[in-house]
Amino acid sequence: MLIRTIIGTAICVVLLAALINEYVFAIVFSIAFLLAINEMHRLFKTKGLQVFIFPSYVFAAVFAPIYLLSKNLEMNATAILIALAMLLFVTTIVGQVIYGRNHNESAIYCLLPLVYPLFSACTLIFIYFGLRERAVGITGTALAILAPMAADVLAYFGGVLFGKHKLCPSISPKKTVEGAVFGVLGGLLMGMILLFAQQLWGSTIVWHAMLALGLLCGIAGQFGDLFASMIKRWAGIKDFSSVLPGHGGILDRLDSTWICAPIILCYLLIMAY
Repeated sequence: MLIRTIIGTAICVVLLAALINEYVFAIVFSIAFLLAINEMHRLFKTKGLQVFIFPSYVFAAVFAPIYLLSKNLEMNATAILIALAMLLFVTTIVGQVIYGRNHNESAIYCLLPLVYPLFSACTLIFIYFGLRERAVGITGTALAILAPMAADVLAYFGGVLFGKHKLCPSISPKKTVEGAVFGVLGGLLMGMILLFAQQLWGSTIVWHAMLALGLLCGIAGQFGDLFASMIKRWAGIKDFSSVLPGHGGILDRLDSTWICAPIILCYLLIMAY
């Protein structure tokens, strides 16, 4: 528990440092998403699948720096990102046909990394870099990452202290209904914290939106966590990796963010931020 707390605190410190500077953000998240793709690659190897995943490595490494560079050069960063995503899709399909031609059962899995985690990675990058109001982008990014983390922490303690009724025993035997309720409260609590904290960098998301998004993150994030548990059960592993002692891998730590980021982005786009 001590190691988990120390690493969790370190993650928060690195995140806050990354949010302050856009170049640090691009570097930190490129590294994180490279590690996430590597975890998917190892997962496929564990199952004996021959998946052509090299384009996903390249995309994970370059899409944040390219988006930032093209935005600073006043180019159409969104169009460039979409073009890169299309190129990723095409090269993945072509490469899978060549590389995995003797392993037909591996074909469908080459598409998984394009959605999980790269699609959500793109939404997170767009929240941070792509909105008209940079301060709002910082708030949205912090909410997408910290609200699920807060939900996870409170769900853990709520489950340990009060957990009696199993939530989804076939997917995650240790999760309880009581823990899930505390998880929802954790997301709401982080929404309240960021409601006041956003004033430090000039963000202006209204209070009812912050609370609603925090609440949604507390709910939806748990589905992201359960989905990751389903993948791990399929692969027969406990964690995606051990790169974060006490937490598992990058995919273990950000499994809830993958589903919260699109929700937050949808709201911010609808409200024309």
